[in-house]
Amino acid sequence: MKKRKTILVCLLSILVILIFFNIFNKKELNNNKIEVSLNKKEVNEKGVFPGNHLSFFDYQKPILKFPVRKADGWIQGASVNQIDNDIYIARQPNRGTTLTIERINIITGKKKDSRKVSIQSGTYAEGLPWFRNNKGELCFLVRQVPTDQISIFNYSKNRIEGKVDLLGSYKIGFDINQKYIVTCNATKNVLDKIYVYDFDSVVKGSPKLLKIIKTKSEDLLFEKPQGITIHDNKIIFSHGGKDGNPAISVVNFEGKVENVFYYDRKSYAEMINETYPNFILDKKNYRYENEGVFMYNYKGEVYPALVQILNHTTTIIVLSGAPDGQQVKIK
Repeated sequence: MKKRKTILVCLLSILVILIFFNIFNKKELNNNKIEVSLNKKEVNEKGVFPGNHLSFFDYQKPILKFPVRKADGWIQGASVNQIDNDIYIARQPNRGTTLTIERINIITGKKKDSRKVSIQSGTYAEGLPWFRNNKGELCFLVRQVPTDQISIFNYSKNRIEGKVDLLGSYKIGFDINQKYIVTCNATKNVLDKIYVYDFDSVVKGSPKLLKIIKTKSEDLLFEKPQGITIHDNKIIFSHGGKDGNPAISVVNFEGKVENVFYYDRKSYAEMINETYPNFILDKKNYRYENEGVFMYNYKGEVYPALVQILNHTTTIIVLSGAPDGQQVKIK
C-alpha cells in the first residue's frame, strides 16, 4: 500500500511538471508569435522589412529642388552633410577647366557659398565625397585629371592639400558613416570592376584597398550609370542618361546584381507632380537625366537620394525606398 502511494505521488509530480512545461512552452511560443506579428505589422505600416529597405525602391519621395544650371556649369555630382544641413554640388561646363563646388541649404535650397578648383579638360567629378580633417576643416575628394588619381581639396582654406592614387576613374562615392570609398572603372561599353577602399586611409593619403568586385557589364549598362554609393555591403548605382529612363540597381560584394528598378517615365512624372503640381506637363516626353546618388538619413532609416535633372532646368533630390513616398511603376 505504501509502495502504491509512493508511485502515485511520483506520477502526480511528473504530471504537474508536464503540465507546467506545456503551459510555459505555449507561452514562449505565443511570445514568439507576438514578436513575428509585430514585425509583420511594422512591415505593413512602413512598407519595408527592418534592415531590408533596399528592396522597396519603387517608392519614391522628392525632398528638395533647385536650379540645375548656372554660369559655372552643369551638375556633375553631389553629396550631403545632414549635421550642417548642407548639400554639396559639383558643377562644371562640358570639357571645361574649372570645377565649382557649392554649398546649398538642405531646407531652403538656397546657395550658401562656393569655391573653384582647376581641372584638366575632359575630367568629370562623377561624385563628391566630403570629410572634415583633424582641425575640423571641410574637405572634398575631387578629380582634377581623368586618371586613377584623386585630389584632396580643403574647402575651408580654398586649396589643394594632396593627391592620392586611387583605382577607378569613372565614378566615386561613399557611405553615410564615412567608412568606405567606392569607385569603379567604366567606359561606354564596359563596367566590370568596383573598388572598395577604407575611407580614413584615403583621406590620410595612404589608400587601403579592401575589395575588388568583378561585375558583368551587361547587367549594369541597361541604362547609363551616372552615380555610385555604398550602404553596408551593397553597392548602389543610379542610372539615367540624357532623356533616358530613371533607374537604380543594387550589387552585392560578390558582383551579383540583386535588384534593378527601371522606372516607367510616365509614372515617374506623376510621382514628381504629386509633390510639385504640374511641374512636368508632358509626362511621356519630358527632359530627364540623372547626375548622381548619395545616402540620406530619413526618419532614422538610410535611403539612396537620387540627383534627378528634370525639364533641363531643375534638380530634384528624390529618396528611393521611403515608405511615405509614392509607388512608381516599373518597366
